[in-house]
Amino acid sequence: MSSPGAYGAGMAGGAFDPMSFIRKPQVIARVVCWMFSIVVFACISTGAWKVLSGGDVEDLPTDAVCQLNGDDNACRFSVAIGVIAFLACIVFLIIDALFDHFSNIKHRKYAVLADLVFSGIWTFMWFVTFCYLCDAWRKTTVSQRTPEGKDYEDAGDIKAAIAFSFFSIPPWGVLTYLAFRRFKEGVSAEFSPSQGFEDIGGGPADGYYPDLGHDPSVAAYQHQQFGGNAYQGQY
Repeated sequence: MSSPGAYGAGMAGGAFDPMSFIRKPQVIARVVCWMFSIVVFACISTGAWKVLSGGDVEDLPTDAVCQLNGDDNACRFSVAIGVIAFLACIVFLIIDALFDHFSNIKHRKYAVLADLVFSGIWTFMWFVTFCYLCDAWRKTTVSQRTPEGKDYEDAGDIKAAIAFSFFSIPPWGVLTYLAFRRFKEGVSAEFSPSQGFEDIGGGPADGYYPDLGHDPSVAAYQHQQFGGNAYQGQY
C-alpha cells in the first residue's frame, strides 16, 4: 500500500483532498453499489406491485399484490436489501471520508473490520436476492395472471431489478476484497517490529556487545581473568 498510515489511512490530521478521495478504489466501488441499490428498490417499489380493483382478493391485507408470482415477500425482501445497502453505502462513504482523521489505530481497525464483515454479508445477500427474484419471476411468467386475466404489467421494472441485483454482486465482492486487503496489511503493520532502533547505542541490555577480541591488551586481560596467568599464553 502506498498510504503511510495503518489500515490504508493517510497521515492523521492531514487536509481532506476531494480528488484523492473520489479516486480511491473502495469509494468508486461503493458509489457503484449505492447507485445499483437505488435501481433495485426503486424498480420493485414502483413497478412490481399490482393494485387490485374491487377487492376481489379477500386474504390480502391491502389492495396490492406483488407481481412476482404473487409473493409479497419477494418484493419486500428485495426492497429491504436495497434500502439497507443504500443506507450502508452512505454510512461507509462518510467513514471513508473521515478515515484519515482517525488517530486511534483501534478505530481504524474496527472501521475496516465492519466494512469487511458487512460487504461480505451483502455480497451473499445480493446473490440470494437475485436467485429469489429469478425463481419468482420464472414462476410468474409461466402460470400467473392478474385477476383481470391479463399478463403482469411493468415487466421492464421487474427485469431491471433482477438484472441490477445480479450486477450488485461484483462491486460488493470488490469491496469485500479491498476491505480484507486493508485489514490484513493493517494487522501486519500493527504487529511488525518497531523501526528506528539502529540509531540508538547498543549494550548488554539490548543484546549488543562490542567486539574486543582484536585488542591485544584486552585479550591478555581476559585470559588472565578466565585462564590463570596472562603470560602463559605468550610462552
